[in-house]
Amino acid sequence: YVMSVRSDRANYQALFDGADSTSIVEKRTEATVAPQALFLMNHPFVQRHARLTAERLLAEPHASTAERVARAWRLALGRSPTKTEHDTALRYLNEISTTDAKATTDAWSQLIQALFATLDFSYVH
Repeated sequence: YVMSVRSDRANYQALFDGADSTSIVEKRTEATVAPQALFLMNHPFVQRHARLTAERLLAEPHASTAERVARAWRLALGRSPTKTEHDTALRYLNEISTTDAKATTDAWSQLIQALFATLDFSYVH
């Protein structure tokens, strides 16, 4: 159970089929709509947590890029990446590899945010 402020109708829960707090709801509706994807791509909350996750991964001592990619998948999706996912992520990170710490963090943050926007992140399988 999560506390719900009945007067707050402007929060993100409405995007993700949160129950109507003004009535008794036996079962939540389930829908996938464009505003959900837009929230995951553009909302400062998501961007901030993608950046925090990227910083967490980059702070892991002695971890290689490949190990960090695998860890990113486990943290965000609860599973290991497929070979194709792993190789694609490595190729992306290697293309933008730099000695600039901010650019590196930005690249990792964008990768994490892409994971947050996947169906695997949204649904429990």
